[in-house]
Amino acid sequence: MKEEVIKQSNAGKVKRFLTVALLASMCMVLFAFVPAFAAASLSDLLNQMIGIVKAIFVAVGVILLVYSIGQLALAFKNEDADSKTRASTMLVVALVLIAFPGFIDALNLTQYLNGLLPSA
Repeated sequence: MKEEVIKQSNAGKVKRFLTVALLASMCMVLFAFVPAFAAASLSDLLNQMIGIVKAIFVAVGVILLVYSIGQLALAFKNEDADSKTRASTMLVVALVLIAFPGFIDALNLTQYLNGLLPSA
């Protein structure tokens, strides 16, 4: 019994460490490729900011996707219906976050926002 408690506490620590390490590495990769805000016009600045927000959405989506797949595997292992539901919901949210920049491009929303900007 005592050995199981020790194994569970160690598994929680390892899981927490791996989650933090994954988040830190994703943040480092994300901000390593961020362009400088040296835009010639307001429209270029807006397009750069939208590009950064899209990259953040995809990065968060990928992190959430990996985490939710792990949670779903654990839920199936433990046969826990509530955890299966939560993990499935997280998986759908992760896929929506990853696909969101594609929706923005398909609906041409950046061009709509550029049309609302005052011309200089």
